[in-house]
Amino acid sequence: MSSQLYNVAFITNGRSTWRYALGSIERQTVPVCISFYKDIPWVEANNRALSDCKGEIFFRVDDDMFLHPRAFEFMLSSYNGAISHTAKLYEHFSRRVAGKIRLYNKQKTVAIGGFRPNKLGKIDRTFEGDCERLKHGITTADKHSPVGLHACASWKEQVSYEGLWGYKKSNRDFMRGYKKSVEWQALNAVRLIERYNSKNKTAFWNFLNDEKP
Repeated sequence: MSSQLYNVAFITNGRSTWRYALGSIERQTVPVCISFYKDIPWVEANNRALSDCKGEIFFRVDDDMFLHPRAFEFMLSSYNGAISHTAKLYEHFSRRVAGKIRLYNKQKTVAIGGFRPNKLGKIDRTFEGDCERLKHGITTADKHSPVGLHACASWKEQVSYEGLWGYKKSNRDFMRGYKKSVEWQALNAVRLIERYNSKNKTAFWNFLNDEKP
């Protein structure tokens, strides 16, 4: 395994999930250097992360992502130099695979002008549109393999999050009715991720069993 230090942009508005998300980054099986962006508009936080990145690539992790310890390792194993490389998350509150963790190539992202918001304040679809227009391919580790838990904070915190970033999530109705505590989700995150991947015999499950750290 490479001894390279990987940059991680950790973006938070101080929700109760953030400490657990941070802990999951710190437990990754590859060495990381974490930069914090707190209470900053979404597009500004992402462009600051792009500017601050000292290496060739950086991971972007939100404060509601509880990652499997080998999430980054799995993503890097299939990264081929694309402008962006993604992996999926699992939502226990909606019982579906949804959401993404993203890796960005700094030089290529700067070359297309960085990140721009759409009318809702989101950047991902705008970024994907820019990549498509300029013929930059975005790759995925495996669309069937969640490598982290997309956690659910309290409803009050969700409303605060929407106010900060300027848009409402499409899965908010699932979140409103979810009763599991953040602590329960953090304690069970790895078990839930591995159970889903095992049941569905995913590429990530094969990776976990074929390549021991």
